[in-house]
Amino acid sequence: MPAPASDTSNHVQLPPGLAKRFYGSIILLNTLNGCFPQARHTASTPSDLKREVGSDLAGFLCCFVDKLAQICDSKHGGDTVTSIAILQPGCIEYRLSSNSRSEKQFRDVKTYLAGILDSLGSVEEEALADDSLVAELCSAILYKVLVFNRWRVKVYVTGFLQHVEFCIGSCDDDGRPEARLAARHFRDLQTIAKAAEEQWPTASFAKNCHTLLYAIKERYKEFERFLRTMARDGRGPSNETPWTELRHAIGRLHSYSIAMPVFVEARREWPELFDKGVEITHVPSARRCGNPVRMKQSRCTGGHILRSLNADDGVVHAYRESAVHYKTMGVDLDANILEQVKAENYTTVVHAELNVANSISLEDQDPDAEEPVRFFLEHELKERGYDRYIGSSKPTCLLCSMWLKEHPGGFGCRPTYGNLYTKWRAPDVSDDEHGELFEARRLILEGMVTKLTSTISATIRTRTGIRRRHDSRQTPTDPFRSLRSISVRTTAGRSYVASEVGLDVDERTTEDESSQSIDADDDDTKILENLMEHVHVVTGIASVEGHAATEQSGHDEDDDEDSDSGGASL
Repeated sequence: MPAPASDTSNHVQLPPGLAKRFYGSIILLNTLNGCFPQARHTASTPSDLKREVGSDLAGFLCCFVDKLAQICDSKHGGDTVTSIAILQPGCIEYRLSSNSRSEKQFRDVKTYLAGILDSLGSVEEEALADDSLVAELCSAILYKVLVFNRWRVKVYVTGFLQHVEFCIGSCDDDGRPEARLAARHFRDLQTIAKAAEEQWPTASFAKNCHTLLYAIKERYKEFERFLRTMARDGRGPSNETPWTELRHAIGRLHSYSIAMPVFVEARREWPELFDKGVEITHVPSARRCGNPVRMKQSRCTGGHILRSLNADDGVVHAYRESAVHYKTMGVDLDANILEQVKAENYTTVVHAELNVANSISLEDQDPDAEEPVRFFLEHELKERGYDRYIGSSKPTCLLCSMWLKEHPGGFGCRPTYGNLYTKWRAPDVSDDEHGELFEARRLILEGMVTKLTSTISATIRTRTGIRRRHDSRQTPTDPFRSLRSISVRTTAGRSYVASEVGLDVDERTTEDESSQSIDADDDDTKILENLMEHVHVVTGIASVEGHAATEQSGHDEDDDEDSDSGGASL
């Protein structure tokens, strides 16, 4: 069982020197990425999706866990970013955590997830061979998902409507057959989306969105290539255009449809994951903590931070040259650093992946435990590349990826897109856990500082930064974790770092995040086609009846962008 929430009053603080170097490095890197010209690298890797589902059980299991996490991430803003691990200490245990959920909200999400698993588990084996019954099952589950995720879905529907009119007009001006075809599809989708928005926040909103998602699924293949091309070719100086934003909104909406056949195939492959005896537990969200940086104002400069990191003299000199250059253009790098360090709202949060990983690590080190915590199929699939996988609703952020790679626990996670969150925090260590855990945390952070220093040096030398707007793909999420191409854009407190995802900083060129997979295949569409071809999963729309569990929250509105609380994206 997961450990209880820790009390911030007895947390062991980081050594002051380490805190200054660690947070100084991420603030400096964030500043550089926000000022330097944007960079892009289009790496192409072989897609796991070329294989049949049955030939890559490890990859498909990771896909399933990620999709479960996705449908639990119900709001924009970062608080509900969710991570899940499937454990097998005897019975099956789904252990989840989120960046910042209350205990009441955790009860709601567990009730909702239990309902999804029960809907899948209660289906007879014979029914799974009947396409019409599978279609009804997928339809019913999708409706529950849309009700629970209505706040997030509302943001995507609004984003679609904000940009689709411009894109339709552009298609009309274009005149090519493919443009006329896309315009016709966009108008059809616009009509349904408007009907949905007009019904907000009633139950009819989810029903209309249900129809909208089905309409997108039916039309997606006919306009996806054209949409991809327009998003790539229509970028302006800001790298954000109506086409890139339209593609992002459509891709996010379509990703919910993609999840349905994944769930059905997982039910076929591992029926034990859907038995009534499974447990759903949660790791409480860590409390937010105040500003971790204690630096004199005179030392809140890039030069001082680089000296504390033992950067080369050439790097320090190159930074100062850049600082002088940007100051002549009205951009003060050192003032930007000072503003971030001294910000009144600078609070830190432990991301969901690390909450889950830390709870497992504590059990692994329990002297009374007979053996380490066992993940579902951990031993059976280890030779196939399956780590102790912690799935997430969004790609892992840069710092979580670094932490998990440095951690001795052997954890696996979604590949990072390099999002850098300055308000990130390592898992807390309490007084009664002092000693080995404190030293382990120190060593991991020291290793991260070394990597960050290397990335900062490369960024300064090349004078190119990598940053992104959304922390989820604008095409549906790659369920087999195949990182095929990368593009980036900035928001406050968030950046994209090249070296952690295998980019050659000397080869980077400019592109926008919103077109992040424009040069890549739409891998989620491939997994849907793969499932349809090999296991005959049907995701048609049946009648929608009944009510789904909903998450109660005191918030009446949702943010358009995920905040610096961060976490992994679709």
